[in-house]
Amino acid sequence: MTPMFCLLPEDVTDDEAEKIVAFLGSLTGDVPEVTLPALPVETKATPRPVSEGLPQ
Repeated sequence: MTPMFCLLPEDVTDDEAEKIVAFLGSLTGDVPEVTLPALPVETKATPRPVSEGLPQ
């Protein structure tokens, strides 16, 4: 039994385990390169984030 199955909340059948393995095996390919934007330098005039209007 692999550690992944130890994290599942219940026992899985052999069929379910095969489907999980098949799904994980399909996750192949190159990870795309991500270029992050250059952000402006923070200064004293930089607005601070506010939490009003955000769900609590």
